[in-house]
Amino acid sequence: MALLASHDVFVSFRGEDTRTNFTDHLFAALERKGIRAYRDDYDLERGETIWKELDKAIERSRVAVIVFSKNYACSKWCLKELVKIMECRTKLKQKVLPVFYLVSASEVRAPKSLPEGRGNELKTWRFALTDAANVAGLALKPDRSEANFIEEIVESISQKLKKAKKRACCAACACSKKCALVFSDLCVACAFDFMACFGLSWLCTPTWKHDVFVSFRGEDTRNNFTNYLYTALDREGIKTYRDDISLPKGEEIGPELVKAIETSKVAVIVLSKNYATSKWCLDELVKILKCKRRFNQKVLPIFYHVTPSDVRAHKGEFGNAFPNCKRKKVRRWEAALKEAANLAGSVFKRNG
Repeated sequence: MALLASHDVFVSFRGEDTRTNFTDHLFAALERKGIRAYRDDYDLERGETIWKELDKAIERSRVAVIVFSKNYACSKWCLKELVKIMECRTKLKQKVLPVFYLVSASEVRAPKSLPEGRGNELKTWRFALTDAANVAGLALKPDRSEANFIEEIVESISQKLKKAKKRACCAACACSKKCALVFSDLCVACAFDFMACFGLSWLCTPTWKHDVFVSFRGEDTRNNFTNYLYTALDREGIKTYRDDISLPKGEEIGPELVKAIETSKVAVIVLSKNYATSKWCLDELVKILKCKRRFNQKVLPIFYHVTPSDVRAHKGEFGNAFPNCKRKKVRRWEAALKEAANLAGSVFKRNG
């Protein structure tokens, strides 16, 4: 159960990296927007008394922003805050927004060094870093304006706050016994509607960990269409698995990706001109369609500057040759592309 919020936002950051520049500007932008942000007094000595105050501040904030910078993981204090934030995300359904400030998600998952820890501290820190890095966030790259980036962060926080406040209102209503009974009746009605639409087999599906898995060809869409798509999904509070761009691409898709596909409610396939030149993409596609058949997973193909007929017949913009592989595997890929092209989807065409 969520606690009564005393702050809109708690910001966890490494002082020596960002206090006098990026984070300071972020606090100012939040204040201008009328968003109440808890500001940790950096002059206070770090001790148990101060931690109790911070612990309470984290619990009583609707949204937690984690500013990952190069020295974030070097601080025991930051790591302690991070563990608490991820705990609140799990137990209190607190909204969390990771901000990657001139670092990548993969660098956060695998820090070069950590402080000395006692007992299971190191394991706990590593788990929290990995968990946070897997949450859809916002990344600042060296060639981007910090001012524009801060505006994007503030807008994302505003959207999360709207959802959190709406959820809090619903929870308050549910405290009434009468409202609780009405809510229960609605749930039963929705359950029957859901089963009528999707069938009882839906009850045998795996537990969903993600709302959406996106399969895409990085060189075609990572820095444009797919990036905008991730941002839009995150803004709507939709949990999307993001394949880390720096992960090495082997001959077969890894177990992490297989698991991510299996535990996503919806799979989005961004079919672009070079999609079929990647073994990795084609293997993802085969797995997605298996999950569609086995678990009734919903699949949405997006035809990005290609047409369904091009994909189906492997021609036009989609006409590049398959990767060199055994004929049996190529036939499997051809069948998967044809099946995907026959699904109802969205077509994105060039203007003119």
